Amino acid sequence: MAFLLRVAVFSRFWSDLDTDPDIYVALARGLWEGRGYAVPGTEQPTAFRPPLYPLLLAPVSGPDQQWGRALLQLLLSLATLPLVWLTGKRLGLSPVGRLLAVGCLSVDPLLLRYVPFPMTETLCAFLIALLLWKLSGGSRTGTSSFLTGFLFGICLLSRPTFWAFGILAAVAAIWIQWSTRPDNLPESLSQQRGSVFRNWLACGLGIAICVLPWGIRNWSLLGTPVFMTTHGGYTLLLGNNTAFYEEVVRQPFGTIWDGTHGPGQAVWNAQIEEQMASAGIHGEIERDRWLSTLARDTIRRHPVTFLQACWLKFCWFWNIAPHSAAAHTLPATVRLAVTTYYCGLWLLLLMGMGCALLKQFRQEQHARLWLSPVLLIIAMTGAHLFYWSDGRMRAPVMPAVALLAGLAASSLFPPKRTETVISDTDT
Repeated sequence: MAFLLRVAVFSRFWSDLDTDPDIYVALARGLWEGRGYAVPGTEQPTAFRPPLYPLLLAPVSGPDQQWGRALLQLLLSLATLPLVWLTGKRLGLSPVGRLLAVGCLSVDPLLLRYVPFPMTETLCAFLIALLLWKLSGGSRTGTSSFLTGFLFGICLLSRPTFWAFGILAAVAAIWIQWSTRPDNLPESLSQQRGSVFRNWLACGLGIAICVLPWGIRNWSLLGTPVFMTTHGGYTLLLGNNTAFYEEVVRQPFGTIWDGTHGPGQAVWNAQIEEQMASAGIHGEIERDRWLSTLARDTIRRHPVTFLQACWLKFCWFWNIAPHSAAAHTLPATVRLAVTTYYCGLWLLLLMGMGCALLKQFRQEQHARLWLSPVLLIIAMTGAHLFYWSDGRMRAPVMPAVALLAGLAASSLFPPKRTETVISDTDT
């Protein structure tokens, strides 16, 4: 079903494979043509976008290689499904729960719509599914920790906002470790904490192997060790500027930044470019810092509107219906179907998060393993309260959403007592 739905989407939106809204194809083409990771059409080094997706896209970045891009996107999208199934099995989901989790990802309107676009939504959903599968193993050896760190580092190279998940997960892990009573440990407290320290070191090494080359490369070519991107300042300002506050945040809910309540986003972009030119701001690093400073200054001057903007971006992130100018071109039946689907899915998500927290309280089997999808959703939602937000930003967390929805279904249709759940610790 998932395969047929995606083939249908490709046949309907084949021309989207030639679009390049985030310049990933142009960056990939520069790599393939030997100009390095550079500003499109030049040999000037850039760190404006994370590097992983352009590296994958480079061999199929030509203007006549739409089939190659389609195959890459299709494989990444379909590979997400068995990973979620296997993760659900490790976490003890019933067959009904696993089927619901995979079914949600198979028919999810957001994931389906963005499959033809050469953008990171499909890749990030696959990588998060892979990371959650690894985290669900429960193994605490040094090798396993290294692999976990390595996979997380790969995720960072696809979307830097995953740092928010890493920080939140690290804080939770430290709190759990140091709040565990010594008499509940299978070995002495010093031995246990020594083992934990080695695992943390191994995890950090895995992350460093992925992220350090990117930072060193940027330090060498741009003069600053950028470990994320030079795009963060713009996205922070995009969601926190006086024009956006006035034309969207202070307007009725549902208002789009299309110029109906002011000059519009295009005029604002042009004004920002003029201000930077007047101030003598040049180069990616300098521009990124200047834009970030301007955004923080806007937040300080308008704290109440900033909180209103956070709430608006939260609603956009979890929107139950398409929210853009193009949404009005969709048939009413399609909008109704999408709205009904997401209302049901968000209800299951809330039930699943409640079940996960209840497992923590009762200290049930797999309870701590369920923290990963919960913390991922919280971290990514929190990050986009500050930065720009819309529905497609939640694409990477959809595997976690599907698993928690499956947990809600499993609570209604529990697994049979004879069913055995196999994890890495068993093997």
